[in-house]
Amino acid sequence: MSLAPPLLRSTARYFPTPTPDPRPLIRLTVADTGPGISPTDLPHVFDRFWRADKARSREHGGSGLGLAIAKRLVEAQGGQIGVESEGIPGQGSRFWFTLPVLQ
Repeated sequence: MSLAPPLLRSTARYFPTPTPDPRPLIRLTVADTGPGISPTDLPHVFDRFWRADKARSREHGGSGLGLAIAKRLVEAQGGQIGVESEGIPGQGSRFWFTLPVLQ
């Protein structure tokens, strides 16, 4: 008796194969050629009150809420948001989000 078929059936039940989202999506990307974001800072860019430049005060550069708010808004609409950056000056960063298209 082989254990493979029962184990495979059990695995499929607990770890279903993800299916692609059938809804059409729109993707918007904004890119710049600035200093980029360091790899150690990337995981935090969507955290509330987080700022890459700790020397910036609120009177000179925001409160660190903009990207956190953008993330909540995009996710509330069923979308995703992200950032890509190598942290290399001149290569900048690419922020993107996707939203489902209403039909």
